[in-house]
Amino acid sequence: MAVDEQIPFEYEFVVDAGYSRRIARAIVINFYLRTLTLFLSPALLLIVAVYLLAVGQPLVALSLLALCVLLLLVPLLVYWLTWRRVDRAFPVGSVMRSGFGEEAFVLAEPAATTTFRFATFHPPRVRREFAVLRERLTRQDTFYPVQLFPEEARDRMAASRSLN
Repeated sequence: MAVDEQIPFEYEFVVDAGYSRRIARAIVINFYLRTLTLFLSPALLLIVAVYLLAVGQPLVALSLLALCVLLLLVPLLVYWLTWRRVDRAFPVGSVMRSGFGEEAFVLAEPAATTTFRFATFHPPRVRREFAVLRERLTRQDTFYPVQLFPEEARDRMAASRSLN
């Protein structure tokens, strides 16, 4: 099936009241815990700040403590901004649909319908209630409800990719 042919919709997800918060949390956890930035950077700064306080450098130590607090606040800000953006883009009750062809899939969201080649993405990974699609070129992760990418669709994408 060519990508420009019509791919029928097979799966659907209706956005519920907690969707925007759940997906924002999943995105923040995916980024910050994957890189361990959330815990390692502030912990390292805290250790250095305590050492500097012990050796008599309180001004530098306080600066590092302030930086530590900022590093902990950034994920909260990212969560809040993501939650608000998703909440506006996907109002409660809106419907997302997906369909799968031989070498491509189609996604319909409230603002647009787009067709993608399987080769554009690594096979989807499941993270709790979300399917995570990682683009091959940019390595950017995109989250969708797992209902749009059930196991048979994920298997089809993986099999198609292994043939290329």
